[in-house]
Amino acid sequence: MENIEQTIKEFREYTETQRMLLKNVYGFNGNEHIIYMNGGLGNQMFQFFFYQWLSCMIDEPVIVDDTYFFVEKKHNGLEIEKLFGCKMVKLSEALPESVFAEMLNRRAAGEAVAEQLYKAGYPISVIGESNAPTFSGPISWIQGYHPGHMRNKGMIYYHMYNIDGNYLRDLQKIGLFPANPFSKELNGANAEYAKKIKSTESVALHIRRGDFVALGWATEDSVYKSAVKMMNEKLNNPLYFIFSDDLNYCKEHLKEFGLSKNKVVFVEGNVAPNNYLDLQLMAMCKHRIVSNSSFCYLAALLRENEGLILNMNPSRKVI
Repeated sequence: MENIEQTIKEFREYTETQRMLLKNVYGFNGNEHIIYMNGGLGNQMFQFFFYQWLSCMIDEPVIVDDTYFFVEKKHNGLEIEKLFGCKMVKLSEALPESVFAEMLNRRAAGEAVAEQLYKAGYPISVIGESNAPTFSGPISWIQGYHPGHMRNKGMIYYHMYNIDGNYLRDLQKIGLFPANPFSKELNGANAEYAKKIKSTESVALHIRRGDFVALGWATEDSVYKSAVKMMNEKLNNPLYFIFSDDLNYCKEHLKEFGLSKNKVVFVEGNVAPNNYLDLQLMAMCKHRIVSNSSFCYLAALLRENEGLILNMNPSRKVI
C-alpha cells in the first residue's frame, strides 16, 4: 500500500507547467484537500470537525465533497449548516453549475469524485479509513485520530468518517467549537423532557435501527439489556429516556431491553429538521449508555454531566 510520504513525494514530482494545465479542467489548482461527507447528522458532524480541524492546520484549500446529498438522497440531506454555525466550502458551490452537474452525472453512473479528478489528470491521492471508492490512483489507509494529517501536502481526497472525539477536543481547546453548542431554548414537550431529565437519575438510551437493521449494524436487544442491568445495579432508581428512529419497535420490545414502562420516557416529536433537539436532550442526561451510533457518541462527547457512562463500543473513546 502507498503511504502518505510516498504520496507526497509523487505530488512533488509534478511540474508547475503540468499544474497550470490541470487548473483548466475543473478549475482546481491541484493542491486542494477534499473531504467526503455523507450520512446522517452524527456522521456529518464528525466529518465537519475534521474539516474545521484540517482547515486550521494547513495552508491549502479544504473543500467538502457534498455530492452524496445530491445523488444518494438518503437521511435528511446536508443538515449541519443549519446548526451550530457550521460553515463550509462545498463542491456544489466551488464549481461552476454546469461542471458540478456533470460531476453529479458521472458519480450517479458509478464514477467516484476522486476517480473523476484522477482521470482528468489531477495529481490526487485518496486517504481511506476502512473503505474507499473505486480509485485507480494511490491510496493510503489510516484509522482514527491522526495529527500527522497537518503535514499532508498536495491534492488529497479524504474518504473518512473520523468518528473520534479528539478532533472535537482540539477545536474546543483553541476556541473553534463551544463546549456547549446548544443555544436554542427548549420549549413545549422538549422543555418538559428537560425538566424531568434534570430532576431525576436520567439515563440517555439511544436505540438506532432504521438502515442499521438492513446493514446488519443494529445492536442486539440482549446487549442493551445487559447494559441496562449494569446501570440498574449502579444507580438508585434510574429513569431511562429512550431516543430512537423506531420508537414503535422500542415500545413493543421493552422487556427484551430489560425495561418496564414505569422506568422509561419515550422522547417523541423531534423529527427533521428538529432532530438535533434529541442530541441536545441526550447530552443533558445525567448518565448514558453509549451505543454504536455516531449520533449517540456525539451526544456523549457534548455531555453536560460526567455521570455514569456505559460505553458499548469501546473502540470509540468517550473523552
